[in-house]
Amino acid sequence: MVRVAAAHDQDFVAHALQAALADGNAEVVGIASSSEGALELVEELQPDLLVFDLELEGSSEAMDLLRERDSEVQIVALAPGNAVEARRTANEAGVAAYVRKDAGVREVAEALSVLGLLSKPGAA
Repeated sequence: MVRVAAAHDQDFVAHALQAALADGNAEVVGIASSSEGALELVEELQPDLLVFDLELEGSSEAMDLLRERDSEVQIVALAPGNAVEARRTANEAGVAAYVRKDAGVREVAEALSVLGLLSKPGAA
């Protein structure tokens, strides 16, 4: 089972993601609403995967800190489709995947499956 943490400033998005991931081999172990909260989740819960909203204040610095700490967590970055700078930051931080925020949560879960980070939703 893949342990997933989510960091998003809108609780309903994080909880919708939690519901979507429940169909696969993932367990959402924590939800944060800030970059600082994301760092705490990763340190305390050691998830395999962090779905991280790049529009959170301090997200770039938080990703840098995760890499400096040699964190094993794989990061899936969520950002607006037209956020060129956010994508550049995500790439520099070595994220596992970049997903547009305007994608639905099912599409995010499907993207994670395609990338091999989760089994396909609904698959046994």
